[in-house]
Amino acid sequence: MSLALKKVTDAELRSICKERIEALEHWLRRLIDDLLATAYGNYFTNVDAKGNRLIRASLSQQVESRRASEPARYPRRIDKVLLEDAVDIVCKPVLFRKHFAKPHSGPFPMGEKRLELFFATSSFLETISRIQTLLALGKVNKLPATQTISSIP
Repeated sequence: MSLALKKVTDAELRSICKERIEALEHWLRRLIDDLLATAYGNYFTNVDAKGNRLIRASLSQQVESRRASEPARYPRRIDKVLLEDAVDIVCKPVLFRKHFAKPHSGPFPMGEKRLELFFATSSFLETISRIQTLLALGKVNKLPATQTISSIP
């Protein structure tokens, strides 16, 4: 562990982690909404000439269900999408090539497969989701030096 991290309290570390995860979520949602709304309008219901949906029907239904239960909570449909779903949208090959390749070309020059691999590596997304849940519940305690992030329950 670096010297800088040793000086950070557990509460500060939890706060930093929570802020970074939330920043990732907000950035992905904004990126998706900015690019897809400009190109398709309501991209949650958009169907092409062949009958293919941009966003899978089950996700659109989940979003509408969340919207119906809390209509004033989020201003955009995309704000009801979970991090895992945002990653799925960005990694969808046709959407990635057409809309998301440019903003990801620096860190992921090999395209959506490399981006998917990044999110899948060591169950990255599951680990982030688990940490996010524990942070929200205030259940993340200081990790012993021998414990890794992947061993968090």
